[in-house]
Amino acid sequence: MLSCLAMALSYYLTHPEVLLHPAQPPTEWVLSSLGRQRLMRCFARDIFTDVDLIVTSDEAKTTEMATHLAYKLDVPLLIDPNSNENYRTTPVMSASAFEELFAAMYAEPAKSSGGWEPALDTQKRIVAAIDQQHRAHPDKSILFAGHGTSGTALKCHLAQRPISREEDQRSMAAEGGGNVFAFDWAKQRLVSDWVALEDWT
Repeated sequence: MLSCLAMALSYYLTHPEVLLHPAQPPTEWVLSSLGRQRLMRCFARDIFTDVDLIVTSDEAKTTEMATHLAYKLDVPLLIDPNSNENYRTTPVMSASAFEELFAAMYAEPAKSSGGWEPALDTQKRIVAAIDQQHRAHPDKSILFAGHGTSGTALKCHLAQRPISREEDQRSMAAEGGGNVFAFDWAKQRLVSDWVALEDWT
């Protein structure tokens, strides 16, 4: 899809399916067997060969994904806690309770719902983190290994669209995560919207 474009692109890649562990905080959850299988199949297709650097959040599921890809591409890997997911102080909850808070977060991006970080605050944080990495590594094609809500906030910034649930990866691509979009940071331009890794070329 993007192979014909001669530009230094950067990418935002979300982790795929994780193994839910109620006794652990979500930041410590790792990829499930399905998530790992999806990654290995997709990475075997030699995608992201233009990437010079990988930057990951410090959450276990993204560092696991980023480590696999950095090894495959033989590129440096950096960990940046400022690119973590939307901060959520709530414990592990039922699917229905999670969906209620998730919907509330997107419905009112400036407000905190149930102790969650407001989506607008997430956007300010992730945009600042992405900008810092590009300033530190100019002219590099960077892949950011991250999360659904943080990625959506970044994407909305680049596309100059309001934060909304319709922009979330689950509305556009693989519901379990493992989705990517491309962008040109220097031009502040979104190059592609969410695409499932299986469909990325």
